[in-house]
Amino acid sequence: MLKMLQETERILSPEGLRVGDARIAIACTLALTLALYISSFRIEVSLLIIAIACMYAGLRALRAVIVASPFLAFFALSSFLLRGDATHAATTTFGFASLVALGSVLAAIPPAELSCALVYFRVPYRFAFLISLAVRMFRVYVRDLKQAMEAMKLSGERKITIYAKLLKTMASIAVLRSVAIAETLYSRGFSGKAECFSRRLSRSDCLVLLFAIVVLTYACLY
Repeated sequence: MLKMLQETERILSPEGLRVGDARIAIACTLALTLALYISSFRIEVSLLIIAIACMYAGLRALRAVIVASPFLAFFALSSFLLRGDATHAATTTFGFASLVALGSVLAAIPPAELSCALVYFRVPYRFAFLISLAVRMFRVYVRDLKQAMEAMKLSGERKITIYAKLLKTMASIAVLRSVAIAETLYSRGFSGKAECFSRRLSRSDCLVLLFAIVVLTYACLY
């Protein structure tokens, strides 16, 4: 589990998108998610979504799918045992793998660009700030969980009791961080006003958006 947390922390690191604008990333993610559900999780659509995610996030998308592979394997096995249909199990598993790849695209967006992109789509700035803060804090909690697990393993904790102690530790850390964030916002006079910047779209942005529209059209027609 420690190796999985280390890889997850690497995937969630705010390195920025390989190419492109946060607005295009959000629009493509929504369009491709809609295409996936319209196509009823067809395998070819899922593979196209993973390919487009790799165009944006690079190897980060593939690493995310690899990290999630134990959960995907468990889901495929349980789906096959419950329904007895290998085709359905494979289809839904590839579908969830594509959702994981799309999640890596959103995780690659720096929080500041994410909030500005949400404001561009007319999301109220307070909600945009809360979403970007949640994304930022998720990365912090993954790092805290990894450090807490390393400390407990060094102290010689047993695997049976380590998870119960981790739950208590992470609950305490979450409360302390929430209080610290509230005090910081209050002391700095947070007003909820947006301070955003603009970025010109590149050819790569338009190309990826075009691919997303093509996949959505294919899912609707076929």
